[in-house]
Amino acid sequence: MNNEIPKSDYEIFREEKHESLNAPHAVIVDAAEKATGASVSSEKRIIAGETNEVHEITTDDGGEVIVRIYHGEKPKFERERWAIEQCKASGVPVPEVLLVEESKREGSTLFVCVESKVEGVSLGNIPEITEPKNSERLKELLYKTGEQLSTIHSISTNGFGSLDKNGQGKYDSVQSLLTEDQFRNPENILSESKLKITDHDTVQLVNRAHEIIIAQADSLPVISPKLLHGDFGPQHILIKDGEISGVIDFEFAKGSDPTEEFARWELKFKDYPLEYIQAGYGNKELFEGDFERRKYIWRLFQGLAIMRYCAREGKQFGIDKIVPELRKSVDYFI
Repeated sequence: MNNEIPKSDYEIFREEKHESLNAPHAVIVDAAEKATGASVSSEKRIIAGETNEVHEITTDDGGEVIVRIYHGEKPKFERERWAIEQCKASGVPVPEVLLVEESKREGSTLFVCVESKVEGVSLGNIPEITEPKNSERLKELLYKTGEQLSTIHSISTNGFGSLDKNGQGKYDSVQSLLTEDQFRNPENILSESKLKITDHDTVQLVNRAHEIIIAQADSLPVISPKLLHGDFGPQHILIKDGEISGVIDFEFAKGSDPTEEFARWELKFKDYPLEYIQAGYGNKELFEGDFERRKYIWRLFQGLAIMRYCAREGKQFGIDKIVPELRKSVDYFI
């Protein structure tokens, strides 16, 4: 009898994604040796995440680093370096960025980042952590997660939206971010070629979500932009000896309303209760007043972003998962 657990749709998608990411071995070794000043003694490929090719490197002096390679067109590592440096200065446990460079090989450009390895297991990989028998342990870890998230959100950025290498965002207000970001434009979401969305109800849902965002944008308070991780989730929170040992992967860092980060978590990680994170979050003023309404505006904004990403990547299972959440967010405003 074969007792092997079948792979999930996501696991199959991730494996297929990583099969297409293969940098020349020399690029990996050269970057590690340049960053550390030591020779590479061993290398292990890590299949994690969806964006980067990742390798764990051990050097001959016993050092350990992580080499990440981005095969896309828009480099993200300079943005990440800025965010990590701000977090480190504020006391958040983060890796040290040792090297960021471009490598031109065979007519294409690879973007390379080398960071120190942070010890720990990702919260999302702790066995049975979301089972009822481990509820108190999960509650404690998410409380500590909230403490770290509050520190991240205390950091100011220069503008809203995706950041450049100097922490500068594209938009001058949260209203501009909500209304001008073309990534959430229905025309762009519905026209993605890899998985074109044609279902009538889903098309209507996407259009209605966008209409609500536009209508509600001016109701949000005028705020100063704060640093958001941008991809904050259990997979990017490392745990060691019951403590948060590291927060990693800031390549999607942005300036925004911290409420957006909570909205995204609620959309994607229901097995990790948001209220436990809020309990540990230092700035309780964020949750006062019309926090729930603000959160639902950002749920729409993030829901459309997730929808477009899934369409672009051909993730039908992802669309099937986000549609009910997007509908719930739309219904909130009815």
